[in-house]
Amino acid sequence: MSGTTLPETIHLPPDHTRHNLSIAAIVIYGVFLPLVWLIEYAVAWSDWVSKKRERLDWRVPLFIFFDFLSLLCIIRIIGSALYLSTSSPSTGVFIVQTLFSSLGYMPMVMKLLLILQRIIRKAPDQSSLVLVGRALILVRVILSVGVILIIAGASTLILALWKAGSMVVVVAFLLLGSIHICLLLPTRWHNALPKGGNRGLAVAATALPPLLVRAVYFIVLEFSEDGKYHPVTGDPGYLVGLGYTMELLVIISLLSATIVSEELPWFNQRVDYGKITRQKSSDGPDNHA
Repeated sequence: MSGTTLPETIHLPPDHTRHNLSIAAIVIYGVFLPLVWLIEYAVAWSDWVSKKRERLDWRVPLFIFFDFLSLLCIIRIIGSALYLSTSSPSTGVFIVQTLFSSLGYMPMVMKLLLILQRIIRKAPDQSSLVLVGRALILVRVILSVGVILIIAGASTLILALWKAGSMVVVVAFLLLGSIHICLLLPTRWHNALPKGGNRGLAVAATALPPLLVRAVYFIVLEFSEDGKYHPVTGDPGYLVGLGYTMELLVIISLLSATIVSEELPWFNQRVDYGKITRQKSSDGPDNHA
């Protein structure tokens, strides 16, 4: 949004490239969405089995649906569908389209935060990671404040709130990235983590460069007066190169980190066929005589 006063309807210029891009976004994020649900279901299933519960709790589907990467895919699908729905959106629809474009960055940062918190909770020596845990809680609080400011700015058309929220979110990411890098260094914090957690940290670190690029693009979207950067009416090349491409790289990195750090049996199970053969031999008829 370039100002706080908008007409009742906004006429979008005809753009076949952006039209095709919206269709491609719906297809691509629609493919990733069930993959995210599958992996998160495996995480929930593994967690429930480890707690020796007889069946999955009714809250599990809600946790899966509202997973941060799931929300990112849903936001992108809805935003693209809104663009395709009309060439002359009302002011409210235009604001929602712009808001969804801005909110896409937050779920990725929140997902990275969640992965780090899960890894911390699996550490056998929690006393060595108290400071790290408190720092991650601080990051969560900062992110929540940023989201509230952006939503408040969008609903009241107060651009200053929107921009302030964007800066708060980027600051939270920089703090989270610093914590992530510290955990990768050979310190007592790194040594206190389980092996699966360290591998997950290393895989999740591949998401930091595209997240940094996405953060720069996020700031440019909010503070640049150049219309070519606008996510709805601007040049789609910037949206593809600095937006969607970076998001897809982050999704792949964070899904891979989830699989590695959670040590999911559905994905990481290794079968010892020699052990199975020995067990069958020991269960033979001669042993039951």
